[in-house]
Amino acid sequence: MTDKKGRLLRVTSVLAMAAALIIGLVSPAAAASGDYGSKIFYPDNTNVDLTDNNGRFTAQVSYQANGQQELPVAFSFTMSSALQAAGTGHMSCTIDQFANGTHDAHDHHGDIPLDYRWHWTFPRNPIGTNEQANGGCTFNARSGGTIFVKVVFRYVVDGGSE
Repeated sequence: MTDKKGRLLRVTSVLAMAAALIIGLVSPAAAASGDYGSKIFYPDNTNVDLTDNNGRFTAQVSYQANGQQELPVAFSFTMSSALQAAGTGHMSCTIDQFANGTHDAHDHHGDIPLDYRWHWTFPRNPIGTNEQANGGCTFNARSGGTIFVKVVFRYVVDGGSE
């Protein structure tokens, strides 16, 4: 899919979700979900910094020692000001790591402010393994109910160069 078609599809999906939310076909929890795509990290291309309507997502591999076969990857997510304004109180954020489809690690931050820069590290990322970070944050909506903001990111840490 070309970038232009991909953007059009995303904009159309967001508008459809907003319309469904306004007329009451979906709950606020269903309206806030995010997929930050995929990335192959290389020693000369170690980070991702993406922003969308849900917020800002970052990831960075630490290529520390030559020959190391499991590398740490640090992540962060900061919720957008629009979603922060839609919420009240504190949020609880949980993320799981899957390596080739098998659960490998977990992180949880509970009772944190809505404007908090949620950060975590998955310390073991074997070179060449298909990894996925999958989770999100839950908080109370000002209008009642709860909002869940999903965070999904697929990646591979590669030991070579692009």
